[in-house]
Amino acid sequence: MGLKLGCLEAFKDMKQIVFSNCVIYDCTRGIGVYSLAGGNIENVLFENITIYTNPFWELNRPIHVDLRISKQLPQNIPIGSIKNIRFNNIHCKTQGRILMTARPGAMLKNIFLSNIHIQYDVIDDPYPKGRNARGNQFSNDNPEAREARAAVVAENINNLSIQNLSVEWPENYSGPPFPVVWGKNLKGGFLDNPLANQSHKNIDKYQLFESDIKNIRT
Repeated sequence: MGLKLGCLEAFKDMKQIVFSNCVIYDCTRGIGVYSLAGGNIENVLFENITIYTNPFWELNRPIHVDLRISKQLPQNIPIGSIKNIRFNNIHCKTQGRILMTARPGAMLKNIFLSNIHIQYDVIDDPYPKGRNARGNQFSNDNPEAREARAAVVAENINNLSIQNLSVEWPENYSGPPFPVVWGKNLKGGFLDNPLANQSHKNIDKYQLFESDIKNIRT
């Protein structure tokens, strides 16, 4: 892990935080934001960051955001919140996906990605192994998202904004098709990514399910 907020330790609130001007090498997750123990995480900025994930590990994620209660804790703990999180000017050389989830019945709120570049030399396909992966940092309550093929995967978010995202697919890539964004239950927000292209021309750029994002420009 490069830069991480929360996990099982996130039972207290974390607010008004800035991470900037960082280079992160050889990690499974470059940036992680986790409320798994009832804490509230809000008003956080990640800016001007370069991320290199390790190609020898599976299920890498350059950015991972997850809201739920860990199964290692009593399930009567009130769920926390993650809101007002901004990622700006992030370069990711990776094999994995940006993954942002809240458990069913909960929502991430106000998540903003701008000026994000994802560069793939190879792609780690999450479908064969994502649903059955084990550990605290695998979006365990979101099985569809865990295995979804896309550069950015998002589930259960109020107000998701993705602007100026670009994706550099492997040269002569012939593996399974990947859209730019896979989303489920996205309520409001804005998608404006003219420089982003899907891995295969015969698939949709955005694959959104049970979502009502109306502001989409390509």
